[in-house]
Amino acid sequence: MDFHTVPRHIPTNTTILDLSSNYIALLHNETFMRLTKLRTLIIHSSRLTYIDVNALKGLEKLQTLDLSSNFLDVGSLPIGVFNSTPNLLYLQLSDNTFYNSGDYPDQTLSVLSNLRSLSINGIRNGRFGEGFKYLKYLRMLRFDPCLITHLTNETFVVFDNLPIEDIDISCAIRKVEYGTLTPFKSLNVLKISHNSLIRLSDLIPILIPFKDRNVSEIDLSYNYRAHTGSDILTPKHFTILGQICVKSLILAKNQISIIRSGSFSAIKYKNCLEHLDIARNNIYGDIGTGLEFFQLTGLKTIDVSQQDPLSPRNVGLFSSNVKSWIFPAQNMTKVFKRENTIFTFPLPPNLEEVYAERLVMPPSPLVNINFTLGRKLRVLDFNWTPFSSCTKLIHGIDNLEILKISGFNCSLIDLSFFQSFKKLKILESRSANLGRGLLEDKDGKILKGLSELQQIDFSANQFKYLNPLMFRSQYKSLLKLILSNNILTEINLNFSKFSKLNYIDLSGNRIRYLESGTTKELDKLNIKSSDDLELLLQGNIFECNCDSLHFIEWLHFTNVTLDNGGNYSCRYFDGSYITTKFAFNNLHALKTKCVSKVWLIFSVIFSVLLIMMIIASGVAYKYRITLQYWYLTIRRKYRHYSKLDGESKEYRYSAFVAYHHADYKWVCGPLSSFLEKEKEQSLCLHHRDFLPGNLIADNIVEAVSQSRKIILVISETFLKSSWCEFELDMARMQMFQKSRDMLIVVLIQNIPAKSMPKSLLRIWNKVTCLEAYDSELLIGNDNFEHLFWKRLYEAVLV
Repeated sequence: MDFHTVPRHIPTNTTILDLSSNYIALLHNETFMRLTKLRTLIIHSSRLTYIDVNALKGLEKLQTLDLSSNFLDVGSLPIGVFNSTPNLLYLQLSDNTFYNSGDYPDQTLSVLSNLRSLSINGIRNGRFGEGFKYLKYLRMLRFDPCLITHLTNETFVVFDNLPIEDIDISCAIRKVEYGTLTPFKSLNVLKISHNSLIRLSDLIPILIPFKDRNVSEIDLSYNYRAHTGSDILTPKHFTILGQICVKSLILAKNQISIIRSGSFSAIKYKNCLEHLDIARNNIYGDIGTGLEFFQLTGLKTIDVSQQDPLSPRNVGLFSSNVKSWIFPAQNMTKVFKRENTIFTFPLPPNLEEVYAERLVMPPSPLVNINFTLGRKLRVLDFNWTPFSSCTKLIHGIDNLEILKISGFNCSLIDLSFFQSFKKLKILESRSANLGRGLLEDKDGKILKGLSELQQIDFSANQFKYLNPLMFRSQYKSLLKLILSNNILTEINLNFSKFSKLNYIDLSGNRIRYLESGTTKELDKLNIKSSDDLELLLQGNIFECNCDSLHFIEWLHFTNVTLDNGGNYSCRYFDGSYITTKFAFNNLHALKTKCVSKVWLIFSVIFSVLLIMMIIASGVAYKYRITLQYWYLTIRRKYRHYSKLDGESKEYRYSAFVAYHHADYKWVCGPLSSFLEKEKEQSLCLHHRDFLPGNLIADNIVEAVSQSRKIILVISETFLKSSWCEFELDMARMQMFQKSRDMLIVVLIQNIPAKSMPKSLLRIWNKVTCLEAYDSELLIGNDNFEHLFWKRLYEAVLV
């Protein structure tokens, strides 16, 4: 707004008028005459400097007036200015310029006999005038801002016998007298905070006048804030505090370093104190105080969070370094004891909440603890306290509902760690290395039996994979599941099995897209859930490509509530980044590109297969003889050839004779007569010994394998015969396989080397070669004295 005066045309039936943040420097007489029904008037931060004596005329029903954060002083509020507001209950005059005048406008305020709450500046060396004693119903008094530096026994005398119940003295106090608060006989809430120049130990005696009185809250937080130094509280201080039946005691952020043992024991009204806040101090001892903790029988809540010890030599109030603890009295040794590595620690019997977040202490392993009297404990917050393992167990707090252990190092964890907390409703364990600690939890034991869990926060735990069995005990109870900032690439949970789950946080992971099965599960869960399912996916490394087409469409059409409106950054084919909405709006082009890509992939695969076939064909052709030999050898084995009766142990034949049928007369004549009749060697001759009905190739392979030697009878007709060439190849392969000299070549014609087949030339120097084209050898007679026959016989025998 930019009003310089109060607008004229405000409806007459207005009950609440807010003119804050304008430029209304002056309120003229009878400005609000028409607004007789007005109950609340707010002129906050409007540069107001003066109010005419009759400016509020007509506001008899006004109950709340806020004139804070302006430029008002004593002279700005003339006597009688509030005569027209007899029913005013709440007046805000704080953050004005009363400190310039040095006095409070008590004469102006004295007519507000019904006033319940007053907020005004606290003036340094200012005097509370007699006008305040007429505020007979004043219950709340606040000074904001407050420049009061000294509180004496005379400071608040004028408020004696007024029913003030709530007072806030957040000032710049440097010195106090112990009778300062004596006039406040009805006080129920006292706040003396943000007084940076006075120690808490020096401030506590100001409470002496409240001995044996009932008080709801005493807030002495945020006081002594020197850069160096600390404060020590002794049993003497807690005697003063403990003589007041106070429900809530706040001593946070006062640079307390030590609470001496015996302090809690010195509290008289131990059953009154329900809330104790000593957070954000520097407490490091002594341990005797911790052992007295259980004596506070009425305590329901304690906050010891964010202790930052000044002395690194000592341990925190709740450290597990038991060896450094000392017992201040003989009876204390029975309170905290060690039995078979289980430490027993008694709790206040009515304790419900413990807050111990961010305790600064040396990393130490958790110990086995059995809390006694802890049946009422509902909240345990140890977030970001540096315990270095989760291999020990905590017992005795079986009714715990909220457990926070973020920052623990659970890379080593007992899978029974949570098993005693059957009533647990909220479990928070962020940045606890659970991804490593649960690698061996194949059966999902870690949360087994916790059937009342409603919220699980396992964010930032380096989970690469989630065991689908992990949350099976929470199918009927879980409302919120937070798995953000892990390194998950896929989600394989059966979401449709949950009956109440309505919030899932998967943000900040490494998910490329959600599988179609997962999106169907999420849609089913959304239909089942009583509230709309909310899914957070921002910060993943989504891809907009052919594999994620279904996911892009699902983001657009699903009824699941998505963060950022379901529009996420994703990586495109070329490595650039677009949004999923842009990808959906150009889905046709994306599908066309995917079809082209499919054909490209098909073409590449087909080409690769064709090249491989060509290469394989070339290799097969090059080694065709070897392959044919192995094929026939294997087929022979599977045909179950068996030895005939009477054959030798190793070979059935002395030699297999390979010849062309044109050379039949010489083979069956002189050759056969010499080796079989003269020398009694057994020969395999194809016209005689091949089994009828078998394939010729099988007979040849069988003959070659069953013969000790192979005799090739080479003639020009032999070299022209395909079957004779086959016999030569099989013989050559048999020779290589057995690695022995078994081939005998007999030339019955003078054949030049250039007419020899390459297969024979390759082994020419490795075989026995005999020439029989002498006319005498080719004549069919029984004269076997020729050297040829001797050499042949020797070759067959070797």
